Amino acid sequence: MIIETHTLDSLRNLVRNLQAENKELRKLLDKAGIPCADSEVFSDVPDKAEEYDPDQGARINRQYIDRDMAVRFFAMFWGREDVFARRGKNGGYYPQCKNRWSSVCPKQRGEKQYCEDCSCRDWIKLTPEILMKHLFGYREDGADVIGIYPLLPDGTCRFLVFDFDNHEKGAEKQDFANADETWYEEVDALRKICAENGIDALVERSRSGKGAHVWIFFRRPIPASTARNFGFLLLDKGAAAINLKSFRYYDRMYPSQDVANSIGNLVALPLQGQALKNGNSAFVDENWNAYPEQWRRLFQTKRLSQEIVYDYIDSHVRVFNNMYLKRLRTYKKLGFRVTGSADGVKQEANAIYDPDHYTAVFERDLIEAEKEIVISSPQMTRKKVDRLIYLIKARQETGVRITVITENPENVLYGNPAFAYTLIWQMQCAGIKVEVVEEGAGRFAVIDRLLVWYGSVDFLGKEDARDCLIRVKDERAASELLEIL
Repeated sequence: MIIETHTLDSLRNLVRNLQAENKELRKLLDKAGIPCADSEVFSDVPDKAEEYDPDQGARINRQYIDRDMAVRFFAMFWGREDVFARRGKNGGYYPQCKNRWSSVCPKQRGEKQYCEDCSCRDWIKLTPEILMKHLFGYREDGADVIGIYPLLPDGTCRFLVFDFDNHEKGAEKQDFANADETWYEEVDALRKICAENGIDALVERSRSGKGAHVWIFFRRPIPASTARNFGFLLLDKGAAAINLKSFRYYDRMYPSQDVANSIGNLVALPLQGQALKNGNSAFVDENWNAYPEQWRRLFQTKRLSQEIVYDYIDSHVRVFNNMYLKRLRTYKKLGFRVTGSADGVKQEANAIYDPDHYTAVFERDLIEAEKEIVISSPQMTRKKVDRLIYLIKARQETGVRITVITENPENVLYGNPAFAYTLIWQMQCAGIKVEVVEEGAGRFAVIDRLLVWYGSVDFLGKEDARDCLIRVKDERAASELLEIL
């Protein structure tokens, strides 16, 4: 039997005929006194009401697209309208500028230039016609795929996206596809977390077919910092609630910034016409089957009110804010002062820093180290590891010893352990001694056994708006921290 030639109706008829034939055969065996198995394979209930359909593209009913539909589509995925990104034919996304192919563009002269910092930039505005090209998907090379910037100029956003794609170096050539299939479990876990909290999250299978985006929509714009706090709390509290050890394949959240000091990171829009033919860039159900009526599912998605978002944050984050304020009051009583700037000469000790203002002073301390640098950071990002290696190279040449303490990548809540191992190997190749501990790696740095940075900031990892640090010159405190190791 060639199953591919059958329709669902013909397969149902085939099963019914087999059931009838099976019943008659059992009667004949029973009449002849021949025993047979008692199992009833046709009565077994499958684990899932609907099994995975191998032909995902065929499941999707095509939708007539016009300008009005494109406008309704953007009303759900409402990002910046003054700038957008388009996928290159070889992968990767690039903000679209009117001057990109003119002589005034530095890239035309072979110069390296960030588009956002270019004095000649003139962004192309996003229009319904551009969105329609994305939805139709005329280009087989994917060059009409659109990416939007969710962080609005006023620092607000209208949706939140959890990204389970692979963003390691070179992954853009494969449309950011994951290398294995275990990421499914984490997406399912986040879907369950959202459902248990009454959140109508929409899961999209990414363009590659080997990754996903989880979308949550808001009725009105809310501050990006609030949306991100909401997202982090869903991950943290939700993982504990369903006994999930870690989100290893969760890569990032969009918006990726709390404030609008740049256009921010982009996210590719779903329902791209070319990818839909393979059932990708599509919204999927709990069985990872694409919804036949993609647009109906999109427009039926319930958007969250500000009240629900703030209530969830208030119920979970109040204790953290109280702890943060208590730390600040304690530091001030001990004689520390809050600083909001790193300008001028080398910063004196006994100061409190937030994540926006410590970096320049901390880096200055690193490049002025004379004997030894010890950094304890439970988590790491490639950007900060690369920056550390660059900063301390000159100090290493003068004999300064560098040690980094970090937690076992297998025990970290977010990120791919293999990626963390790569960062560890990268630091070791750069001459940095790396000590891996099972748990309890603190967040501190000790320079020349005298200068201490201590607080809640991961020096080599991601930061939180509630983080703070103290900087103090105290030989005894430095010794006590180093003795713990």
